[in-house]
Amino acid sequence: MVSDLEGSTALAERLDPESLREVLHRYFDEVRAVFEAHGGRIEKVVGDAVVAVFGLDAPDDGTDGALPAVRAAAETLAAVGTLNDRLEARWGVRLVTRTGIATGDLEVADAAGDRVISGAAADTAGLLERSAPGLGVVMADATAAGAGPAVRTAPAGPGARLLVEVTEPLEARRAAGGAATAGDAAARETRRTVTIVFADVTTADGAGAPDRDAATRWFTGARAVLERHGGTVERYIGDAVMAVFGLERRREDDALRAVLAAAEIRDALAGVNAGLVASGSPPLRLRVGVNTGNLVAGSGAGRERLVTGDAVNVAARLQQAAAPGEVLLGSVTAALAGDRVRADALEPLTVRGRAEPVTALRLVGVGPARARARARAATPLAGREAELARLQAALEVAAAGRPRLVVLAGDPGVGKSRLAGEFSARATAEGALVLHGHCPAHGEGITFRPIVGPPASPRVTDRPPRASCSTPSRAATGPWRTAWPPCPGTRRSCTPCPSCSGRCAGSSRGWRRGGRW
Repeated sequence: MVSDLEGSTALAERLDPESLREVLHRYFDEVRAVFEAHGGRIEKVVGDAVVAVFGLDAPDDGTDGALPAVRAAAETLAAVGTLNDRLEARWGVRLVTRTGIATGDLEVADAAGDRVISGAAADTAGLLERSAPGLGVVMADATAAGAGPAVRTAPAGPGARLLVEVTEPLEARRAAGGAATAGDAAARETRRTVTIVFADVTTADGAGAPDRDAATRWFTGARAVLERHGGTVERYIGDAVMAVFGLERRREDDALRAVLAAAEIRDALAGVNAGLVASGSPPLRLRVGVNTGNLVAGSGAGRERLVTGDAVNVAARLQQAAAPGEVLLGSVTAALAGDRVRADALEPLTVRGRAEPVTALRLVGVGPARARARARAATPLAGREAELARLQAALEVAAAGRPRLVVLAGDPGVGKSRLAGEFSARATAEGALVLHGHCPAHGEGITFRPIVGPPASPRVTDRPPRASCSTPSRAATGPWRTAWPPCPGTRRSCTPCPSCSGRCAGSSRGWRRGGRW
């Protein structure tokens, strides 16, 4: 069974995140209590959608859980009607649900510790939910047949029946202990700014969701990428995955991390598709939406942690609007990700449920990590004479042929970057060659990345003038540089000195000021 709220995107625009959170808590509390009373189990809660399974853990009684599912759906409509009276009195809103029920085989797989439900029955229930009217329940013919004479239905299209009524008593039994109250859940809530990634895959041949093996490979690979970049995988639903950056731990570059993860997922799908094609299965096509905004998160009704807010709905709408192979970014996400992200602006998107169009950008690529460009401050550096003197002394020693390593350490905001920038500018003015390395804030095995090889984009601020090997020259002016001796072009095993425009034979020896290494 798939049950979704109609108009929840517009609802998120009307209510602040805390109010929306409490409204959804009350709704999910009611739904969970009804489903569990009829033997159902909520597998996933994504945004405002509930995916429940009936008959999966129960002994086979020949009905495949069809009648309990229909009874639960009917009672849910009655419970929502009662709940709406309370919601309207406090917030002036009413909820409208649409429900789809399908009966058939399901595939249950484990993806990195999470149970993933997929299969034809899950896909059909989702399609039926989208075709259901407001406050209506549409079921597959097989479900209606399994429910038997206890329900009365009407035709609702090919292979579908609209629930009219349940002719036998609902026999609702609330689960022991009940669901968590909205007040209890609210006490565990937090409001924060996060970035949400919605990623969904379909088969390239248009057949719908991938098979179990393909879905497992996709979910496992996607989860590894998302978590490596610092995201929290919140939900799997059908063949889609939802992850949140900034939920459990907030970082200043959460938006960039989310975009990097989305790009890597897209690129990594090529490897998955190669294996699928080799085994005779159709390749997968990926659509991704990434959006940043405020939401309220915390421990939700029962076992589910709910992540709600307009930002979640917009991320889902961006994913739905993306073409196969595309990653669509919200405008705030693109701005926060910075100049490493290359994206093309699109025409504003008109999405279901929103009164205003959504600004979106199409991800083109992500550039390499690089050091932050910091302009020198217009005001003179004050109070750092001692530190500058120590750096200058280390430079003098290095210029004499004895390398030095200097580490700047201090609390955030004390001026490490300003001090480094001031020193680099002074060294450049004296003729030093300044290279900038950068280590990203996340990843694996990156501690020494800036020094294990040449920087990806070295920035040469000054280069000593070149001269022929047979004539001496001064590499630079300044108190710490003197003339370099001429490079003997006929000597074997020397690397070029700063006054050499070419290379001598070999590479094991070089030249320094005042003589040979």
